[in-house]
Amino acid sequence: MKIRPAEMARFRAALGLAVLNFGHAVEAGAKREAPVRGGYRSFLTTKRTKAGERGEVPIGADNGSVLIGGTLRRSIHTAAFVDGKPVVGSGQSDENGKTVPDYAPKKGIMVAVGTNCDYGAYVEIGTVKMAERPFLGPAWDLESGRIASLMRPVMKRQGF
Repeated sequence: MKIRPAEMARFRAALGLAVLNFGHAVEAGAKREAPVRGGYRSFLTTKRTKAGERGEVPIGADNGSVLIGGTLRRSIHTAAFVDGKPVVGSGQSDENGKTVPDYAPKKGIMVAVGTNCDYGAYVEIGTVKMAERPFLGPAWDLESGRIASLMRPVMKRQGF
């Protein structure tokens, strides 16, 4: 059997989409399990105005509002790469608007599911003062048993 370079490139691109699909399943599981301060809700606090000032600034405006709650959950992201190039559909920013780190290897196919929240690793593995509350590892373990069933439909749509 002779492998043609064009067919191999098309296969690798399809495989990149398939691993991205798997990564999105892991991301969804991690978001479901992510501990959130104050429950599973997020809300904005408003900046207090100085005494004597009039007028209210709406929540969500650039008034120094602070997002409380789901910051960790919204920072969980998925990125897939084929030979150093992001797969179409890979997130360039998370739900908080932060840029997703460039995990791209120069060669190979890779999917990364992680968080760019500063304290995400401390929540996952714990500290000497805080018990671990894993959310990425269990999601990966749960979905890795379904990897073939998650990738198969994408490969079929791509003609493989």
